[in-house]
Amino acid sequence: MSGALHAWYRQPVMWLAIALPLVAVAAALALAFGAHGGFDLSPDPVQRIAQVQTADESADRRALQLGLRGEVEWGAAEVVVHVRGDTATAVGDALALLAVHATDSAQDRRLPLQPCGSDRYCARSALGNARFDLALVDAGGSWRIVGVRELGQQRIALGPAWSAPR
Repeated sequence: MSGALHAWYRQPVMWLAIALPLVAVAAALALAFGAHGGFDLSPDPVQRIAQVQTADESADRRALQLGLRGEVEWGAAEVVVHVRGDTATAVGDALALLAVHATDSAQDRRLPLQPCGSDRYCARSALGNARFDLALVDAGGSWRIVGVRELGQQRIALGPAWSAPR
């Protein structure tokens, strides 16, 4: 009897038609509940006008003018920052290292640095083994040098976000 009707629940295609949308809904719900933090991971204030984003770049340009460079030594319990510049301008004693996590804004940190030698600044912190965008800033925010720490990297070079014009 090839023309006999079977119950709908005995048809494999019907189960496929039911299962695919249910799996899609379950995946969307899991993604929505699993996602946390913001999508805008930059801590810089950015002005959005239509499709154009503008940000204040004066701190980056000032670091370029001063010829500031730095290096971060990333330890298990301590971060040491070496700062040097081309000019005789004093860097100051009140510095902070901003560590912006690549994907989770809950792990972002601002580490106040204390002088611990000539052109050396230290902070006790255990930031973990993750990728961070780093920014070394002075207390007044007049200059900033930046770098990127990749997974497992122990020494990170810092420099102005702008390069010198040619």
